[in-house]
Amino acid sequence: MKSLFLSAAFAAVILTRQMYAAPAATPAVDVLPAEASGDHFFRAGLLATTTYYQDKTLPKGLVNGNYRPWGSYSYNDKYTVMVRGNLALKYYPEKPAAVEKQTNAVGILEITSFEGNFGRHTLTAGRSFYQTEQGILFANFADGVAYTGSYAFGKIKAMGLFSADYGKGACYINISGCGGDPNPFNTIPGLQPDSSVTGSGQRMFATLEYSSRAVDLGPLNITGLLYGVYSKDFIKESSAVVTRYEYNPYYAGLGAMGYIVNAKLQYRVDGIYQGGDSYNLTANGESIQNKIIAGAIISRMNYVLPVLKSVDPQLNAEYTLASGDGDAARAGTASQSNTAGNYTAFQSFGAYSGGLALKPRLTNIQIFRGGVELRPLKMFYWARNIGLSLKYSLYRKVSAAGGISDAGATEASSDIGMAGDAGLNFAVRGDLQFFYGFGIFKPGEAYPTTAADGSDGRALRQAHIVSLTLVF
Repeated sequence: MKSLFLSAAFAAVILTRQMYAAPAATPAVDVLPAEASGDHFFRAGLLATTTYYQDKTLPKGLVNGNYRPWGSYSYNDKYTVMVRGNLALKYYPEKPAAVEKQTNAVGILEITSFEGNFGRHTLTAGRSFYQTEQGILFANFADGVAYTGSYAFGKIKAMGLFSADYGKGACYINISGCGGDPNPFNTIPGLQPDSSVTGSGQRMFATLEYSSRAVDLGPLNITGLLYGVYSKDFIKESSAVVTRYEYNPYYAGLGAMGYIVNAKLQYRVDGIYQGGDSYNLTANGESIQNKIIAGAIISRMNYVLPVLKSVDPQLNAEYTLASGDGDAARAGTASQSNTAGNYTAFQSFGAYSGGLALKPRLTNIQIFRGGVELRPLKMFYWARNIGLSLKYSLYRKVSAAGGISDAGATEASSDIGMAGDAGLNFAVRGDLQFFYGFGIFKPGEAYPTTAADGSDGRALRQAHIVSLTLVF
């Protein structure tokens, strides 16, 4: 399947500080100059993203836009209130038969948050972008409260969140708005363009994280990580219902991060155990409650090479494993997928960057990735800020008979395939940045030779994304 992503993003008058708790900050400038009070700052702006997507099922393509006006008030660099909306637009030049509306525009209240900084303690409350650890277990917009505190023994972070889905009766305050739907082409600021974000429905999250002070053990510098997440499903189901979808997982994670010998060789490794309760899919359609016993390993290393300093080369390597379930042929829903015994497929509610063309979720998969980053034209002043990244990925099933996040991989084979990704970033100047990303995926034997629609099930897939960020 050949895919084409063309995205143009224009960020006008962006906030001078991080706009939300996301992995990457957004470029920023003040909107209004400081007035006589000095300690009061009012800012406003617009973050606009337009994406064009095309494949064989959408020959005329899909235009998807997210236009986010925002405003904030800050007092004494201590208290900040922010409000941000999102006008989500989808337009099909040629409406597919399965789509209800050719044009759909939905208004969303995306952020209404308060943040207070009290020395070594920070409190965030309201609707905002929240994430746990590195975003694997949860990374999304939600309503709730988050606390971060620095102590002599390390750092503590705790959050209580609701997924901001209040049903049809109160859709005007839902994070997807009235008439909105889950959209895989919604580009979330701060996340990588190849990130696969998992929706959560009506659900509560309670999280607790601890990171120790860094210590040196000979050549090894290490910061210990310990975290836990509990999630409660608020789906409305009667105990008399035959087919049930309630899914209540919990997670316990242990990790370490730091460097080896010196800061040029950095690493992070996490091990996550998942438990809880789910429901099996049985032959007669009656649900039987079962236990969740699953796990994941996420590891990465980055090495700044001591040679060729004129181009700043870096090598990176990643290994990720998320357990699967051999008698769960699909992975789109956690409940009603397993047919017998405990459910052993890892499922989470976060984001994972695993390749632009496949965009895999972490379930029943092993991912081996390696790559290089450099500034190839650093010796020329005008091109010193051009960055190039190249990555190769190999995907394997943990359980050959189980399903993965791509429903097309229906064969009982562990060979999902391999992929290559390239990214080019050019910071032309402080207020103008360009990015181009290209991904290619070659399906393996886990895909049938002939897909359900009669096309080549193992045909090469391609994806392109182009973005332009302008600050003024």
